[in-house]
Amino acid sequence: MKNNMIGRSMVEMLGVLAIVGVLSIGALAGYHKAISKYRLNKHKEQFSNIMLNVIDLAPKIGQVADSGLSYLLPYYLAFNFIDSSMLIGSTTAIEDTFKNRIDFYTYNSGSHSIGYRLSEGTLNIEICKNILEVLQELHSELSYFSIQTKDTDGKYPALFYFGDKDCGGASKCIKDIKAKDYLKICSTCKGSDGGHCDWFIDIPY
Repeated sequence: MKNNMIGRSMVEMLGVLAIVGVLSIGALAGYHKAISKYRLNKHKEQFSNIMLNVIDLAPKIGQVADSGLSYLLPYYLAFNFIDSSMLIGSTTAIEDTFKNRIDFYTYNSGSHSIGYRLSEGTLNIEICKNILEVLQELHSELSYFSIQTKDTDGKYPALFYFGDKDCGGASKCIKDIKAKDYLKICSTCKGSDGGHCDWFIDIPY
């Protein structure tokens, strides 16, 4: 009788351990999901703030040189809207919460530009969706955005969408992008043979 009681207790204990194990796995999965959602929300807020500040500062900074390429990050740092923790170690680029590189530059042709390089490890639909949602909210403030990748032939085909002033006809409009289009647009990055996907965003001043 005593042995049977011990046997039942061991079975019960193993059952409890199994339940705890299942609950722990579920809790861990929930934790990772929550962290992922937090990082994505932070990424979208971060990118939105960058875009709003660039749109606001572009006409104030305007043309910075007579010709050629000029990097704009030093000017943005002077206005104190860039978090110093985002600096990569130079004064030409920063990185987002997923360690993707962001450059600010101008060719002094009436606009400021953002170069946004998504690295191979971050080419997922959710990050791409964040970018598209922010750009759609600001469609009236943009000249265009393009996505450029390197294909297997070594060429760099680009996909273009234009702001309100320049879209229409054969030129696709940013404001007309639908949620169902996100996967198709973001799949452009998945086809990259160069391990990264480059976004170029143009803001007029």
